[in-house]
Amino acid sequence: MTNAAFTPEVLSKLSPRDLKVLIWRQKWLLTARAKQLPPDNDDWSEWGVLAGRGFGKSLTASQWIAFEALTDPRGMVGFSFQATKDAFYGQYAPGHLLLLTYESLTRNPSATMRAVYQFIGEPWFEHDFEHISYNADEFDARVGMPGLHTVRPKVEPIERAAILPREIFGRFANESFWMDPKNNISQVPVV
Repeated sequence: MTNAAFTPEVLSKLSPRDLKVLIWRQKWLLTARAKQLPPDNDDWSEWGVLAGRGFGKSLTASQWIAFEALTDPRGMVGFSFQATKDAFYGQYAPGHLLLLTYESLTRNPSATMRAVYQFIGEPWFEHDFEHISYNADEFDARVGMPGLHTVRPKVEPIERAAILPREIFGRFANESFWMDPKNNISQVPVV
């Protein structure tokens, strides 16, 4: 991911803390020497840096630990990913789990919501996907994340720029295990 993805619109939606973390991470990626970054492939399980004083071994290690803290199954991104896998492959998935993709919801919201209503056994309620209204400003302010639950008035696909650092985004970009039918052993509906 390049810095070009960080448009003013994307950056304006970040909390001050998230913006600070993003700037810190991008600065590291731009200033680190090639030998301070981990290998680009997955053919390794250990990574060591053998260098003299002033190389930046401590900084290299702290940056790597921060990356792992986000992507580890206990981390912010990794936890959500692992929880999805646990639910998808768990004993309660059949008949209890329905996965919706962003693309289906934004490209055909009526058909997607009909699938949801059918799945939960509720009668259809006519929605106006051209005039959505939702506000959680008070909650968002209390948790220090203004705009977290901001909803656009029209359901439609928009080009989304990734806000995660490129190596984190890359780690999960091709991990849509639910889209491969051979992985769907519980026949979880994916809409």
